[in-house]
Amino acid sequence: MQFRMRRRPGPAVLSVVYWGEDLDREVVIEIDGRQIAVEKRPPPREREWITTEYSLPPTTMASSVVRFIARRGDAVIYEVRVITPTAAAGV
Repeated sequence: MQFRMRRRPGPAVLSVVYWGEDLDREVVIEIDGRQIAVEKRPPPREREWITTEYSLPPTTMASSVVRFIARRGDAVIYEVRVITPTAAAGV
C-alpha cells in the first residue's frame, strides 16, 4: 500500500495509527524509496489505538511517496499523516 503525501520543506514526522490487537505483523516503511523503519506488532494485545511516529529526513520536495510493505501478516494501517515536528517546550 502506498500514498503520496504533501510535505513542507525541512524535517517532518510520519504519524501512523495501528489498532493494538493487530498482532504478529511486520511492516517495512519506506519514504521515497528509502527504508525508514520496520514496524513489528508483537504482543501484548491492547484494546486501543496505537500512534507511532517516525522521523523523516528533510526534503525540498512538495510531496513524498510513503510505502508500507507487509513482511508478515497484513499491512493494516488506520491513519497516516505527515506532520511538522514541534520544538521542545520552553525553547
